Amino acid sequence: MRLFYCEGVLEIVGIGKTHGFITSLIGLLLGQYFLEKEIEFFPSSSFNQVIPGVVDYQADLSYCL
Repeated sequence: MRLFYCEGVLEIVGIGKTHGFITSLIGLLLGQYFLEKEIEFFPSSSFNQVIPGVVDYQADLSYCL
């Protein structure tokens, strides 16, 4: 389980097999879409993204377009 708090909102996220399956499926679908539409992209995985003094977060999947 992961907890995220931002701007007064607490988000509780369950992580498990279903979460991993859905994340992977979305990644496959997005990758196929980008390829078919000839959109240049590269997967940037789940690196930390920071807005200094505001928030530090980590997505399950991210892409640079």
